[in-house]
Amino acid sequence: MVRARVCLSGGGEIEGRTQNLSSVGVLVAISGFAPAIGQDVIFSVVHPMSGEERAISGKIARHDRDQTGQVRGLGIHFSIDLAQVDETINDLNQVKASQHARRLGGTTGSIDTLGLNDLLMSFGQRFPRGRFTLMRGG
Repeated sequence: MVRARVCLSGGGEIEGRTQNLSSVGVLVAISGFAPAIGQDVIFSVVHPMSGEERAISGKIARHDRDQTGQVRGLGIHFSIDLAQVDETINDLNQVKASQHARRLGGTTGSIDTLGLNDLLMSFGQRFPRGRFTLMRGG
């Protein structure tokens, strides 16, 4: 869940948070406007510790919809310049490792991004014993 920005080819930006980040693409949780599938974009991710930003060209590959049909996530397929593949993949791995280290201390965020069922299943698979505390409104 790293802070991210999707810059549209016609101008404009969408703020969101990563859900799945890999070397070939990303799923970005959003709210509000969703660009069309096939639209060229620039995906920017901010390193959670250093604040450095990495921009990667890509294309909207899919929409992730909630139960009501609203788009809650954008699947972006990266178009990484061959001359920058190693550097870009290294940067993405550093972002993922840093976020993983931060999450070891706890998990925070909105449940509607992942869904309560998936959240509980994920915790159950990782931690077969323990206490799960769910709070609402602070």
